[in-house]
Amino acid sequence: MTIICEYTMKKFFKYAKIIVLIIETSIISANVKAQNWIEGTYSQLSSISTVQISSSADSLSTPAVVLGAEDFITLQFDEFDADIRTLYYTLRHCNIDWQPSDLLDIEFYDGFNKVYDADQNMLSFNTTTDYTHYTLSIATQPIKVSGNYIVTVYSSDDDTELLRRPFFVYEPIVGIKSRVTRQQKHDLANQSLSLSVIHQQIHTNNAAIEFRIAAWQNCRPDTWVTLDQPTFVRQNEIVFDDAVSFEAGNEYRWADNRNLKYNGINVKHIDFFDPLYHITLYADKRDIGYSFHEDFNGRRYIEARDIYRHTSYGADYNMVHFTLLSEKLDGDVYVFGELTDFLMSNRNKMQYDETSHCYRLALQLKQGLHNYQYLLVDQNNNVSANDTDGSFTDTENDYYIAVYYRPLSETHDRLVGYKKHNSKNSVNSFVH
Repeated sequence: MTIICEYTMKKFFKYAKIIVLIIETSIISANVKAQNWIEGTYSQLSSISTVQISSSADSLSTPAVVLGAEDFITLQFDEFDADIRTLYYTLRHCNIDWQPSDLLDIEFYDGFNKVYDADQNMLSFNTTTDYTHYTLSIATQPIKVSGNYIVTVYSSDDDTELLRRPFFVYEPIVGIKSRVTRQQKHDLANQSLSLSVIHQQIHTNNAAIEFRIAAWQNCRPDTWVTLDQPTFVRQNEIVFDDAVSFEAGNEYRWADNRNLKYNGINVKHIDFFDPLYHITLYADKRDIGYSFHEDFNGRRYIEARDIYRHTSYGADYNMVHFTLLSEKLDGDVYVFGELTDFLMSNRNKMQYDETSHCYRLALQLKQGLHNYQYLLVDQNNNVSANDTDGSFTDTENDYYIAVYYRPLSETHDRLVGYKKHNSKNSVNSFVH
């Protein structure tokens, strides 16, 4: 009865909110609104490590699935020195700004929104670090509404929240044309994203208001921006010409601790200091110039080549030592990539060694092939790789585009289009 009353009252006041929505939309003055979607979407206990979320079983894929498809979001993580837990998860529908929408569970999810894990867990075997590996297969078929989602994982023993991660459920309704162009201004090397949205299946007289676009670079939440006002609107199409520029950066560096018997890529030497193996990487130099090489654009691939067991529970954790040769810079330097959950915190902030004139950091990482870069955060909280890795217009980057639709009669955002565009793609579908 409580749920029915809440549902009825929400629907009663829904149309009153439309007026507020129109007013809010009419006073938008900036074409691009930078937003940080980290707050509330990424969290985990300190005992949790190596969180990977992807579509299906490919750990390098992005967590985006088509609405109604018989697909899964795969969430994997390790927990150190803890008893095996029985887990459950809940889902939350969010708008483009990653704030919870006003939809009730029964409106976006078919069933009880408290799903217990099927006990897919394994204790680590013959490793120097004890951990439990968990794999959750989050069925997306019960989801009834497209959009942004946050999955929150709990321990059923005491309802402790273990972690949160975002993912996307989209409807392939609109077409997306895109283009990435180079921009070189003085010492700043950027890449500019242009795009257009073809919405023949969605008929509206208010396309500039009812459609909103999000774009980001290389799975980095700190680069998330929303585009509110198109350059121009024509029949069944909205166009954003040179809508937003991203720092081009440089190709990611490699750290390879897949094998503890032989030195991997960029590994100088391997030592064992009880209780852990220590992987010392070659010292990195600042601004090494540009040379194209294949990378994962910041992602990592968990793998152990020196074992005959499954990597998920047989790969070990090592201390990986990073060194950046540099005079002291004006700001804080971070090791950055999926190996740090694409976040910047005290855990991955480097310390400056006055004696050796370099920055140092040791991270405990699971065996695998890791991408990383160095980022400088200055006194004004500006984030850049320009002074650490360099920035070059030729750098290969992935750009993600998400198209949201909210008619004036609704108060939640549907995700009606999703696309990945690689900057090396010579076939640009965008036409002015």
